[in-house]
Amino acid sequence: MEYFASRRNVSGPGPVFGNKVGSRPVFVSATVSSAGQVVPSELSSHAWADRVLSTSSNGHVVILVHGFNISQNDLGSRLTAIRQTLQHAGYKGAVVAFDWPSDGSYFKYRDDWVDARACAGFLIADTVELLLRHRPTAKIHFIAHSMGSYVTTRAFALATGTAQEPKLANSVGQVIFTGSDADRAWFDDDAWGDASVRRCADRLTNYWSEHDQALKVSEDVYHRDTFRFGRHQTLHSGADRVVSVSCGDYYTAKYAQVVDPSFTHRWYYRDSTFYRDLLTTLRHPNSTNYATRVSAADGFQALKNG
Repeated sequence: MEYFASRRNVSGPGPVFGNKVGSRPVFVSATVSSAGQVVPSELSSHAWADRVLSTSSNGHVVILVHGFNISQNDLGSRLTAIRQTLQHAGYKGAVVAFDWPSDGSYFKYRDDWVDARACAGFLIADTVELLLRHRPTAKIHFIAHSMGSYVTTRAFALATGTAQEPKLANSVGQVIFTGSDADRAWFDDDAWGDASVRRCADRLTNYWSEHDQALKVSEDVYHRDTFRFGRHQTLHSGADRVVSVSCGDYYTAKYAQVVDPSFTHRWYYRDSTFYRDLLTTLRHPNSTNYATRVSAADGFQALKNG
């Protein structure tokens, strides 16, 4: 069974979801078929939080925030894969998702960006605050892929300076970005993204690769004259709170023969070394000793091949 909080509009009973921003959150339990078909059932917010927390034996909850061009069926399949991989490796926390209304179309980037921006303001209330009302001691982590990192960063920025900030600072542990479609400059020292994430979470780990072709299109077509955070090294100096993990050499060594450009953007969730590294981050939040990393140039870290 998968659990997610959705901000898609409901267009019919079942519930049947659309691709517009909904006026209310819909709390879902769902089965995902072997063919990747999501069969959702709506729960009350109280029942959803109780069920999610009942699946965590250590009080921790990982929230997946998906990216651009992801349908709800795509989300269901990815959530299942991530949850099963983490839990089969011994992770004891719950793994759920925040579902914002991506159109699931390669040609709807700008529409998705507008919806991502609109939904950022709902992320904290629909997930973190709800879970904390049911278990004030819960520890929350985020895994955000692609445009989901924009949703997450903007959510933290909107919370900064409000009553939400101390709740987040006390409860949010690890924030993990993969293939981040956020602007790298937002995470320079004391820039708005850097400042808001550091005020609201314990640590940000950014996995990036210069071989990410989806982010190259984002740079060349949609965000000209900017670098995407998932494709370029951060200039941040505070390595204790903002950790940059280079994956380019690892990708070349392991996946150079793969010709699918989209794979360069989503390979993380099919890679055993990435999952081992992720598990260390989730289990040992203060660790600086990773068997899956090597030292890279300028004191940064890189994913280790082999």
